[in-house]
Amino acid sequence: MAATNVQARRVYGPVAIQVTTASNATLETLGVSQAGANLAFIQHRRPVYDDIGGPETPVDFQDFGETCRITFTLQSWTEDVLRRLRSLARTRLSSKAAVHGDIAPRGRLLGGATNTGGAFSLFIPPSSQSSSSALWEDSWFFPVCDLDQSPEEQTVGSVVTAVRISVFAFPYIPATLTSLPNLTGDNAFGKLYMRGTNTTAPTAVFVT
Repeated sequence: MAATNVQARRVYGPVAIQVTTASNATLETLGVSQAGANLAFIQHRRPVYDDIGGPETPVDFQDFGETCRITFTLQSWTEDVLRRLRSLARTRLSSKAAVHGDIAPRGRLLGGATNTGGAFSLFIPPSSQSSSSALWEDSWFFPVCDLDQSPEEQTVGSVVTAVRISVFAFPYIPATLTSLPNLTGDNAFGKLYMRGTNTTAPTAVFVT
């Protein structure tokens, strides 16, 4: 069984969540979360057993990288952008609106942006209430994301309507590569996230 260690971080204050999709590689505002966003970084490890330690107690662990689950609640949102994200999750066709009953192609790889792979990028700028809101190092850019497998939640029939979003980010590596790519610079392959500097936003490169 894989061992996981979760480290939680939080982006405080109102933030305008932005995304890119395969059909539109420019950043678009998905919506505004008044309570910021929660980032749960999950470290993936597998135990190593040997004859000395026995079958129950690991003598070491292998590291297999990390993923991240990002959750936030939108009090206001751009309907067309939200529809496109849900279309990606359901049909894996970025140019087609999700229709009730649509069946997504089985076995499709999600990471690639080409051929409507089904992934999108997520950008969380500095919070407007952050003590260093002018510093881009407070921002987060996740090059490859998918809507989480948890059920979509949306309150309807009430005075205050909100959309609760859960996003799963992973370090996408194309299946055609045989080794880990160079992770320096703006190369997004193999990177879970990017951070900016104190004066420059992270390079919003959608992986193709």
